[in-house]
Amino acid sequence: QRIEELERLVQCDEGARGILDFLPPVGSLELAAACLLGSKSVAIITGFPCMIDYPIPTETDGPLGSLAIARTLLHLGKEVIILTDECNEEVLLSCGAASGLMVNNSSASFSNILRMESFPAVAQMEEDDFSRLLHIQESVDLVIAVERSGPNSEGKYRTMRNRDMTHLVAPLELLIDQIEEENLHKITSIGIGDGGNEVGMGKMYERILQSNVSNASLIACTVSTDHLIVASVSNWGAYALCGAAALLSCISSTSPASEVPREVLQKQLESCLPSEEQEEAMCRRMVQSGARDGVTGCSDVNQLMVDGMPLARSLEILSNIRTI
Repeated sequence: QRIEELERLVQCDEGARGILDFLPPVGSLELAAACLLGSKSVAIITGFPCMIDYPIPTETDGPLGSLAIARTLLHLGKEVIILTDECNEEVLLSCGAASGLMVNNSSASFSNILRMESFPAVAQMEEDDFSRLLHIQESVDLVIAVERSGPNSEGKYRTMRNRDMTHLVAPLELLIDQIEEENLHKITSIGIGDGGNEVGMGKMYERILQSNVSNASLIACTVSTDHLIVASVSNWGAYALCGAAALLSCISSTSPASEVPREVLQKQLESCLPSEEQEEAMCRRMVQSGARDGVTGCSDVNQLMVDGMPLARSLEILSNIRTI
C-alpha cells in the first residue's frame, strides 16, 4: 500500500506534459524495486543534453535522481557505475563529488564506492569505446536509465521541442539493446522518464504516439525496458524507486509490512535517500558547473530549478517519500 502511495505521489503530472496518457500499470514501481533488490552490479545511464545552445548542454533533471539511486544501491551493498555522455561529464562529476559517494568515507556504511565513465557522441564512438561499453555490459546484471535521451524511430535523439541533439548523445542504450546479438548475458532494465523521449518509453510507444504530448510522433523513444516508471519529473521517479526499494528491503515472508516496526522502516528510508540539504548542495554544484533547468534555461545558483519548477518542490516530494 505504501509503495502504491509513492507511485501516485510522483505521477500527478505537475509539469502538465500529458504523462497521464501513458502511465504504466499500477504496481510497476514495486516490480522495479524488487528487480533492483535482486541485482548485484548496476549501471545507471543518465544525461539529457537538451540545452544545445550552451557550451554545457546538461539539464538538472536526471543527475540528482541517478545519485539518489546510486546511494540506495551502495547502501544495499551493490556495485554501481554511472555512465553519461562526454558533454555531461563535468556536471555529473561535480554532482558525484558533492554526493560524497565517490570517495571512501569511514563514516559511511558503504562497502563500495561509486564509479563514473563517459562516452563520446555516437558519431565519434570508436572501437575502443564500444569495447568499453561491452565490458561494462558483461559486468552488470541491471541497467537503470534515468532521464536518459533515447532514439526515435529514425535513430535520432530529439528534445521535447523536437530539436536534434544526436551530435551530443552517446548510444548508451546499447547496454539494453545488446551490443552483440550473440551475447547471451541477461541484463534486466528499468527506465525512468517524464516526457516520452527517454530510454524505456518504448514500452509505452503506441500510447505515447496517441497522447497529447507535443511532437510525440517525432520524439518518442523506441527503446523499451523491462520495467518503466513514468513520473512528473524523472528525479521524482528515481526518489520513488529508492523509497520503494527501502521499504521492500525491510519486508520478508516472515515479516510482512504490517509487522515491521515504523522506526525500522524510517531508518532504512533515511539511509537510502539523500537529505534535502544534500540534494540542494548537489544541485547547486551542478549549476555552478554549467547545468541549467531544462525548461526555462535558468542557471542561477540562487534560483535552483528542475523541469521548470523550483527545486523546493522536488525537496518537498523527497521529504514526503521519506515519511510515507
